[in-house]
Amino acid sequence: MFNVVVPILIAGILPFVFAGLAKSKGFTRADNHATREWQNNLEGWRKRAYWAHQNAFETLPHFFAAVLCAYLAQPHSAIAAAFAWGYVAMRLVYSLCYITDRASLRSVAWMFSMVAIVGLFVTALTA
Repeated sequence: MFNVVVPILIAGILPFVFAGLAKSKGFTRADNHATREWQNNLEGWRKRAYWAHQNAFETLPHFFAAVLCAYLAQPHSAIAAAFAWGYVAMRLVYSLCYITDRASLRSVAWMFSMVAIVGLFVTALTA
């Protein structure tokens, strides 16, 4: 059965996980009075974790729209479920590649996450 709740929940939580990683030096060191300025001064993998956090938010609206359209069109589609879970998996791979500075692999993961979104829309259109 196509369950939209779990992939949406996981995709919605991922940006906060990566923000937490960016702040992992300790929350007391983060400047909540000038958060953006503090974030701009991050370095290395913490800065890349922050960028992964930002990018995760950028793709969420497309994913949410696609998964809901697919669910409304075909509530029990195993294909749509595979695309939804594929998106979540590729976003995890994408973000881990971002944090570990594997740019080429990151681009491949991004492409497959976008393929999953398109697949969800196609699933909805072919219902």
